[in-house]
Amino acid sequence: MERAFKGVWIPAEIWLNNQLSIQEKVILTEIDSLDNEEGCFAGNKHFMDFMGLKERRTKELIRGLIDKGFINSQIIYKQNSKEIEKRILKINRPPYPQKVQIKNSSKNDAEKCTTPSAEKCTRVVQKNSKGGAEKCLDNNTINNTNNNNEQKQVLLDHFKLIWKEYPNKKGRAKALEYYFQWIKGRKISGITKKLTDKQMYFAVKRYKKECEEKNIEQQYIKHGSTFFNKDILDYLGEDEYE
Repeated sequence: MERAFKGVWIPAEIWLNNQLSIQEKVILTEIDSLDNEEGCFAGNKHFMDFMGLKERRTKELIRGLIDKGFINSQIIYKQNSKEIEKRILKINRPPYPQKVQIKNSSKNDAEKCTTPSAEKCTRVVQKNSKGGAEKCLDNNTINNTNNNNEQKQVLLDHFKLIWKEYPNKKGRAKALEYYFQWIKGRKISGITKKLTDKQMYFAVKRYKKECEEKNIEQQYIKHGSTFFNKDILDYLGEDEYE
């Protein structure tokens, strides 16, 4: 793998940024080192080996940098296939998070992304029987909802959409509790982790698909309370913008 290596040097914009952990700063620097103008093509295994990290932690770090707006991730699929051919990581220039504002959209255009500075739409739209949009999972719910009661109701509506997809309806109350914790941020091994509606929605979809493909009997499908506790972390996708 070619490396545009200039020595161990970290830009001040990265090194002095208090939004980033030391591990995130190292990964950003490594991505920059491997970016030969077309992007960084290194897979998770490279970062695991380079930093001595486990796969889950590596995914969390890269996902966090995407969520914070420091890097963009593009997934290239093999022709006529859902199989991933390669992933391209690029640092936003300068390496500052991009502030994204979500405009209110009507039901008629709920499927259109109204985020001017976002490359891809980060919303999940559920359609009703007539083809219209019923609800929209918006990753920026908390930042754009000023009223606490309205905020809670919106999140409850989003959880209903996610729960509708979950294959085992036992443990709903605890699952909802964990859902709110993930939205707010949970401390795991001393590190605060947050999940978005979109991430949890697709994690549920992945687990549901796995259960169907493996013909797992209903009695062996995890209760919602178990899945939403920590097992959900094993089903978060690498591609943040499915």
